This record gives sequence, C-alpha cells and structure tokens, in this order.
Amino acid sequence: MIRVNTHEAKTRLSELLSKVECKQETVVIYRSGVPVAELLPWKKTRDLLRQNPRLKKVVFHEDASLPLREDEWPKASCPTPWPADRSQTDRPLFPKARQRSRSV
Repeated sequence: MIRVNTHEAKTRLSELLSKVECKQETVVIYRSGVPVAELLPWKKTRDLLRQNPRLKKVVFHEDASLPLREDEWPKASCPTPWPADRSQTDRPLFPKARQRSRSV
C-alpha cells in the first residue's frame, strides 16, 4: 500500500495510476494526516446480461408472463372466510362500526 498526501498525489497522479494499474497496488491519499481517498485497481466484473452457456439448453414451452387460467390455480388448502358469491349472504363484507353513546 502506497501512502501519499494530496499535493504529492496531484503531482504524481500518472505514476500512481500506472502502479495501481500494472502492479495492482493500492494508493491511500491523506489530507492533514487523515485518509480521504483510496485508489484501487478496477476489478473486471462479468456481464450479468450475457447468457450463461449452461442455460442454452433450457427451453421454456410457455410464456411465464401470461396470467394463469382458472384451472391452473392451485386448490385452496383452507376455506375462505366468506362465500365466493356475495349474493348468498345478507351480511355486509365490512360491517359498520358501532356508534358509542356519549354521556355528558
């Protein structure tokens, strides 16, 4: 690790960059004895949008973005708390809140 002050970093920037690039060194830049910046070698990352060669064999026979038909939905494992057809009951889905009487 190379430690330099801001004036020295400004004066020797090209030299410091070549050390970072070629020798994979790290440069820490100090101002008044306090570290303020760090020059690191750039790490090449893989292109996340490039297709993985192992996945070329995967074939989708259906469009995953299309909605499911009614018969494709899984059966409900627990009963619903209200009937599917609201006309079967006379109770409202959300009952009105009770009014409190105030005594003065």
